[in-house]
Amino acid sequence: MGIREQKKEQTRRRISDVATRLFLERGYDAVTTAEIAEAAEISPATLFNYFPAKEALVFDEDRALEDALASAVTMRPAGTGILDALRQAILDGPYLRFAHDPAYRPFFELIRSTPALSNYARAMAARYERAIARAMLDTIGEAEAQAVAHYVVEALFAAQRSAHPIETFNALIDLLKRGFAQ
Repeated sequence: MGIREQKKEQTRRRISDVATRLFLERGYDAVTTAEIAEAAEISPATLFNYFPAKEALVFDEDRALEDALASAVTMRPAGTGILDALRQAILDGPYLRFAHDPAYRPFFELIRSTPALSNYARAMAARYERAIARAMLDTIGEAEAQAVAHYVVEALFAAQRSAHPIETFNALIDLLKRGFAQ
């Protein structure tokens, strides 16, 4: 990544961090994009150059996460099953980050308690499902790929709501593996 791209990524991260901090302090609906821009020392137009919607400010890693899930399937080592590859990508990635760091719990609570953010998260999940399903099409049929992708993403959501996220996620993937043969 060149210097220009690094600076853009740093700016994007700073804007998201400022927005998330303000949302956690005052609530999502109480914070305007103009306030976020001011706190991040940028113009409102610049904010929208980086983020297409207010909700996207909270999910700054969205596209990278989607790509990582699809790549987990397409780039998995020979002999590694789809579910094992997805399990490892989810456990290694930020998806269940709060399971190891209680500082992330307020972030997930913000998403759960804010309808606009919950809806946005569900739209992201639908995109993740489609990306995972497309990645599986070389291995299994379309209906099966869609069903498995849906179940994996729903297992992730269930784990995020659980008091024991890692255990919940592993149990749900194990359940799917017992009924899924690739």
